Amino acid sequence: MMEYLFGRAHEDVQRDKENLRVHNVYAYGSSRWLDYLYLATLCPEGWLTSSSRKDMDYMREHLLECLPAASSNKKRLMGDEERMSLPEMAEAAVVFQRMGKAEEAELLMTSLREHLVDDAEGLHIEYPSNGFYGSARKIAVHTMLMEAFLAEEIPDSCVTEGLCRWLLAQKRLQDWGTSTGSVDAIYALLQGQPEGLTFRAYDAIRLLSPQGKELAHAVSSVGDWVGLGAVSVSVGGDDLKKGAGALAVTKTEERPSSWGVAYACFQLPLDEVESSASGLRIRQEVDNEHPRVGDRVRLRYVLTSDRDYEYVRLKAGRAACLEPVESRSGYEYRNGLGYYKEVKDASTNYFFERLPKGTYVIEAECYVERAGRYALGAVKLNGVYAPEFSAYGAGTVLEVSE
Repeated sequence: MMEYLFGRAHEDVQRDKENLRVHNVYAYGSSRWLDYLYLATLCPEGWLTSSSRKDMDYMREHLLECLPAASSNKKRLMGDEERMSLPEMAEAAVVFQRMGKAEEAELLMTSLREHLVDDAEGLHIEYPSNGFYGSARKIAVHTMLMEAFLAEEIPDSCVTEGLCRWLLAQKRLQDWGTSTGSVDAIYALLQGQPEGLTFRAYDAIRLLSPQGKELAHAVSSVGDWVGLGAVSVSVGGDDLKKGAGALAVTKTEERPSSWGVAYACFQLPLDEVESSASGLRIRQEVDNEHPRVGDRVRLRYVLTSDRDYEYVRLKAGRAACLEPVESRSGYEYRNGLGYYKEVKDASTNYFFERLPKGTYVIEAECYVERAGRYALGAVKLNGVYAPEFSAYGAGTVLEVSE
C-alpha cells in the first residue's frame, strides 16, 4: 500500500512542479499532503527511498509557507487566501515534530494554545453548534489536537488532562459517531491518561441521616480496570422518612477525571410540579386554559439546550380530557429539528437523535372531549443515557366547560 502512495505522491509532486513553472501557482492543497506526510512519517526508515524522501522534503517546504508567520501576505497552497485551519495546524504540528522541525511545530502549538477554551467540561476549541457539524467530526478534530499536544517534547500534563476531560465529557452526551472515531478517541485517551487504567482507588460514598446515622456506604472496587467502573448506592423506604442529612464523597487518589450525581425521587400532585433545569430547559405552554368541549387547544413545548446533545427524550403527558388530533406515531421534521414521535394513551414521547445547542419549539393539537377540571401534567426532557441532564416544565390546570 505504501509503495502505491509513494508513487502517487511522486506524480503529484512532478505535476505540482510543472504547474508552478507554467502557471506560477501550486497545484495541490495542504490537507492532501498533510495526510500523506502523516502516514509517511510513521513508516520505518527502510521503507523510504531517496525519491520518496525528496518528495517529502518538497511537500514539507511548501507546507511551511502556510504557517501563521509574521509575514501577513503569505498564501496557502492552491492560491487560497486562507491560512491553515485548526485541524490542519494540529496535524502539521505532529508532522513537523516527526520531521525534525521543532521550531515550526512550536509555532503552530503556540497558535493552537491561543484557541483553547477552558470551561467546566475541560479544554477544547470552539466547534460550531448546529445540525450539520456532527459529533464524529468534533471527535476527529479533538483527537488530532490531543495528539499534537502529546507529541511535544515535554507535554503539558494540565493541558492533556483538560483535553482528556472534555473528550470523556462528550461521551456522556454524544455518540462518538463511527468506529473510526471511537478508535481515535480511545487511542487518544490511552495516550493522555494511561494511569486511568492502573489506579487502584478506594473512593467511597456515604449517605448520612440528619442525626448523623449512616444510611448507606459504598466503596469502589479494586482491580486493574477500576478506572473504567463506577460506584453507586440507593436508599429508600423507611430509611428516608426523616430525610437525609449529608452526602459525603471521598476520593483517596488524584483521579484524572470523575463525575458524580445524586438523584432525589419523590411524588407530587401534577399541578404542583415546578420548573427545574440542569443543562436542558423545557417550558410548556397552552393557548387556552379555559376551553369548551369540542374546542381544539394547541400545546407548545419550548426546548432549550446549552450545548450539543444526542439521544434525548421529551415525555409530554396529556390531560385526561384531551385526545391528540394526530394519533399516528412516526418521524417528523419541523422548525429545524427532527425527531420520532410516539403517541401513547396518556402521553406523547419525542425522541431526538440529535439536539444541537439552541432553542426549539414543538407544537401539538388536541381535541377537548370532556368537561371538568383537569391537571395538565409536567413535561420532562432528559438525556436517555445521561439522566443527570434533565429538565421539568411546570404543570397547569385546564378548566373545561360544556
